[in-house]
Amino acid sequence: TFMAGYLSAGMTKTGKVATYGGQPYPTVTIFMDGFARGVAHYNKLKGKSVQVLGWDPAKPASGTFVGNFSDQAKALTISKGFEQQGADIILPVGGILGASYAAESEKTKKSLTIWVDSDAYNTLTAGKSIILSTVVKEIGASIKSVAKDVADKKFTASKYVGTLKNKGVSLAPYHDLSGRVPGTLKNEIRAIRDSIIAGKLKVN
Repeated sequence: TFMAGYLSAGMTKTGKVATYGGQPYPTVTIFMDGFARGVAHYNKLKGKSVQVLGWDPAKPASGTFVGNFSDQAKALTISKGFEQQGADIILPVGGILGASYAAESEKTKKSLTIWVDSDAYNTLTAGKSIILSTVVKEIGASIKSVAKDVADKKFTASKYVGTLKNKGVSLAPYHDLSGRVPGTLKNEIRAIRDSIIAGKLKVN
């Protein structure tokens, strides 16, 4: 999501982006943290002041949440509220919560969506054309890692953490919007990815 935040900051036309979650669990807010920090990194490098609505890592109590992971109507209301405040790229962190918003945004063209977990372009029935990217949990990579450890008789019960380095997480392709993402921005995001993997750029 650090890369997704940087991407959003580089793509926004209004200078405002937004994120909200299902509920304030660490597994949710970690996405929102990364997103906000990616925007802050862009602002620092470019001398810009892109705003993040809905979340501030320094003030978690003021974050925006649906309250569950099923109320798509409320999620849509939150998304529309952010649009009215000027946000033109929104990251809902709550599985399928953002489906109604993505479908409506495809019609109104008021904002773009960044998805989480599985590449939305392959899973959504409506809203694909406004999916800028997805922050992907590469579950397949974790399964392959465990299977290999078992086969090599090296399996332990230690925690598996998906990272960019072990390909346990990734930023999905831009799909239909690839032509709208400037080549320089794509290169900068690839460079950020390489710097994170090399340990040169700290995102926490």
